[in-house]
Amino acid sequence: GLSSSGDVKFTMSIRGPSSETVNPATRGSFTISRGNVQYASLPKSITNITLTGSFDMPSAPIGRKGIGSFGIDQFSATLGASGVSGTLHVANFDDPAVTASVSGSVNLAEVKDYYPLEEGTKLDGLLKMAVSLDGKAKAPQTMKAGGTMAFRNVTINTAGSARPVRNLNGIITFNNQIIESKELALAIG
Repeated sequence: GLSSSGDVKFTMSIRGPSSETVNPATRGSFTISRGNVQYASLPKSITNITLTGSFDMPSAPIGRKGIGSFGIDQFSATLGASGVSGTLHVANFDDPAVTASVSGSVNLAEVKDYYPLEEGTKLDGLLKMAVSLDGKAKAPQTMKAGGTMAFRNVTINTAGSARPVRNLNGIITFNNQIIESKELALAIG
């Protein structure tokens, strides 16, 4: 029930000695452009998907820790009439250092048109965001996070929610030191 289209490019190289004690270096890159994804049962597609990234694992003795990287240098997509973009970089797969950012806006009322929601789920309103994250995944207390999330007439109701959130409006700005809400208002139940 899912169809996709677009241009995909992938390159990979493996170089160096390979034995019972050492792994060769592995490097690669990938690109998706003009991507589209559509669920057959839904009227709209996720369009204009662009993704550029790479990965790298240097030659090293088998079992060596603290190496390797993966990155998404660019990601963007159009979700109905909305758009999102972001980046993601991970270094050292054993103790990951993560750097990520996401920005864009989502018209929540359109989500049901391009992504299948659980029966009984109702979303409405507009969400705008610009969020970043930087730090060690295994030590979340050391993460540096910051950003802004703005809500306009947001309603979130799921089949299992006895008291849905309705008419969420306002702006939340945050960093590691503070979370500040400006004119935040909502109805519960």
